[in-house]
Amino acid sequence: MVAPASISWGRYSVYEGPFYWGKHRWSLPTTPDFWDEAFYTTSAAEGHLEAVNFYDRAICTVGALQWADFAPQFSVMKLLGHVASKHSDSQFVQNTLVPALKASNASFEPRPDGQWRFFIGEQEVNTQALQHKLYHGGSSGRVGGWTAKQKAHAKLWAACLATVFENVEAQTLQAEFTKPRLIGFVSSYAKSVLFNDSDPTLASADMRLVKLLRAAYVSFAVNNPTWASSALKKAADSSSNVKWSLGYIVDVLRELVYARGIGIYPARYNTIRPILEKLYGVDVPDKAVHLGQKNVIADASGGLFAGLKDVQAALNALGYDAGKVDGVPGPRTVAAIKAFEAANRELTVDGLLDSATVAAIAKAERERTTIAAPVVPQPVVAGPEPVSVVEEQPQPEAVSPAADEEASDETADEPSSVLQKEDDVTNNEAMIVVQEEPTEKQDVFSLIIAFVMKLIKTLLEHLAKKGDKG
Repeated sequence: MVAPASISWGRYSVYEGPFYWGKHRWSLPTTPDFWDEAFYTTSAAEGHLEAVNFYDRAICTVGALQWADFAPQFSVMKLLGHVASKHSDSQFVQNTLVPALKASNASFEPRPDGQWRFFIGEQEVNTQALQHKLYHGGSSGRVGGWTAKQKAHAKLWAACLATVFENVEAQTLQAEFTKPRLIGFVSSYAKSVLFNDSDPTLASADMRLVKLLRAAYVSFAVNNPTWASSALKKAADSSSNVKWSLGYIVDVLRELVYARGIGIYPARYNTIRPILEKLYGVDVPDKAVHLGQKNVIADASGGLFAGLKDVQAALNALGYDAGKVDGVPGPRTVAAIKAFEAANRELTVDGLLDSATVAAIAKAERERTTIAAPVVPQPVVAGPEPVSVVEEQPQPEAVSPAADEEASDETADEPSSVLQKEDDVTNNEAMIVVQEEPTEKQDVFSLIIAFVMKLIKTLLEHLAKKGDKG
């Protein structure tokens, strides 16, 4: 049994409230089908079977997939109704929720159409206001919007809901409820591209790669079906790789992780990647940052580097032994990156080419290759028409702030590293001083200087001899 004292308090954006992470994960059956695997993968990123969350825009979320009650959505009530109608103890859910139901003067029962709902007195809980009243004791769920009494009320509800899914039979029923509904998060476009078993390209495809991509897609679609669908379309339209090849898979994964710029998506990939590799025996990039590495390198270096080969060449030139310039992030390359990071205190020493590290390497390479012309003092020559020997250099065109803003807007959807530092990276323009070729005028002045120096030398010798005679 989960006690209210075990419930934590969390905050996200403008919302705060109780949450319980739970302890029990869904385990794969002995002979899993694809939807078992998809549920297993997705739940690793979403939560435990008895997870409860009240600190989000959704008023109440429960379970391994974080089913939500957020009218007109009633997924938590439907999940509880599935357990109530299928559990061997027909009163299991109602009995487990008794403390919370009493605190709200509520009941849980089926409507005439068979749909299970909470009722406060005789009033069905069918609006967001009533859901706030039921679960939050009337609080809005926003930061600073809770009284001590409302906090205690919400923690009691969270504890009772978590206790329902500590029960092993209820956990099995949660999986039974969830698996057939996963396909509902897949858009019609994604079904035609990824889940169409009549697709002729499947005949020559490695089904391990097919299943891996499908499971990964479901994991992101569960969080937001529309965003996942648009990311898939962007990848499918732009990928130059053969469909279902590893290159194609990585192209789609990159867009799923980075297309919308969602901060939690790289972490989601990092969580599900080892599960996908274990399930399907396919090696995909270890970290989300590696999915978008080419984009990170080009963007963070201000266009100085096109990819990893350019970074390796720069590290070698800077005295950090990255080994062969082959675009492969082998042990020597990683060691060289770490050595460079260690020499620059503001960088995290992790061997990853995040934006900050790439920008620092690019800056060091620019400084190394910048050639400063020596300053040669020019003589002052008396005469009616002094002639300048330094021709005016053309000035670089000014870049307007508006142009910068437009460029930023155009690249707002490009991938960026999950490990990118919070500071904005400014790419310093290299100042190249051009040394001019000698002109005929410079040769004339050289003769004048030589004549003057000879005259001074003769004068000094004369004075020295006069001094000796004195």
